[in-house]
Amino acid sequence: MTALYHSGVGGGSGGSAGKGAPPQGGEGDPAHDPPMVIRGSCTETAHTFYTVAVDWLRYTVPGLGFSPEVVPNHSLFAVVDGSPISPLRFYERVVRLACGGRVDYTQSRRDQGRLVTFDGAACREIWGAGYGDHILRYVADVGKPTRIDVALDVVGAGACPSDVVQAWHDGRLVTLAHDLSETRSLQRNGGRAGHTVYVGSRTSQMMARVYDKAVREGVDVPGGWLRVELECKGSLALFALSALLHNGVEVGGLALLRMFMTLQGVQWWDDVYAGRALPALVHVEQRLTDRQRWYRDTVIPALRSDLARDDGFLRFALLALVEDIEAHGSLRPVQSLSSARARAALRVLERYYGLDGGFFKLAFGIAGTDALYGLLEALRWHWDAKRQVYVSGDVEVAAKSGQSG
Repeated sequence: MTALYHSGVGGGSGGSAGKGAPPQGGEGDPAHDPPMVIRGSCTETAHTFYTVAVDWLRYTVPGLGFSPEVVPNHSLFAVVDGSPISPLRFYERVVRLACGGRVDYTQSRRDQGRLVTFDGAACREIWGAGYGDHILRYVADVGKPTRIDVALDVVGAGACPSDVVQAWHDGRLVTLAHDLSETRSLQRNGGRAGHTVYVGSRTSQMMARVYDKAVREGVDVPGGWLRVELECKGSLALFALSALLHNGVEVGGLALLRMFMTLQGVQWWDDVYAGRALPALVHVEQRLTDRQRWYRDTVIPALRSDLARDDGFLRFALLALVEDIEAHGSLRPVQSLSSARARAALRVLERYYGLDGGFFKLAFGIAGTDALYGLLEALRWHWDAKRQVYVSGDVEVAAKSGQSG
């Protein structure tokens, strides 16, 4: 079977193809032309092909409010009116862009920046207009990518999500992920069942979704239409952006996907990668202990979630501490939170700042007391070791409620 490629069209639906149609391309009469603009040789019928695309792009730009420089100066990114949409959580306002993207922003929280999002439909518009490479370069120049999804569409090859599940059980799925899960949906009146496989965890910086795109779109595609989406977040979003910029969407996207997972003994996967010279991508990340990973992935997001509801000094003091720990991350070994100082520190957070003491007792029990005590120092609370109390101005807090002033 010959693999036919068409890359770079966002969402895997190129050109004028809309919802409910697999990726298309080419010119002329679609009833007689091959289904795509192809690269390399093709079979006589050309019913099997693959596409590689950017399916989600999100980045932040520092600053307050909406301003034109957060997006390129092009009609695709003009602000347009439309049916009202709500801003994302922790943001105050949102504008809609002509391509279908959006910019969420605040007028008071500079540290959040402006959040620019292009979903699959917006990516189709951008890449379909030939502006895909430019938007990637623009993000690299002015913003910080926070999420990039790469989509591989496999059309007409008889591919299905069960291929991935079987490879996992047989030990033929080589992946960076430690777990695999799946969901199934049933339709009334004998309709086709949806099947989605998740390789990796949603909380990880890289995860793959594999599902029957034809069922999702409610269309009948001979030979099937399988979608494989690789979601890259955090530091891996920046890594993915670099791979796409330096190698192009097709080569870079396939290299990213292969870096995350490889299906051994699966025909359609072998066909996708057959004869292709791809760069060997390696993401080098600092080795973290379980405690440091918990702090990075759980404690810091929880802090930010709580702080987003506070406009006072607390917000800025804690965010400064969080950024410092994220940047340097030198944490001492875990210490017990049963000491008078640790219990007093937790009471300060719970009583005066409305933070969940129970959660932070668990979190800092893993993160270590140095992080907890640093938090109190950033809030300008002083520990009086002689009297065993935390002091801030005229207020004193000890481990026992009877000792609080």
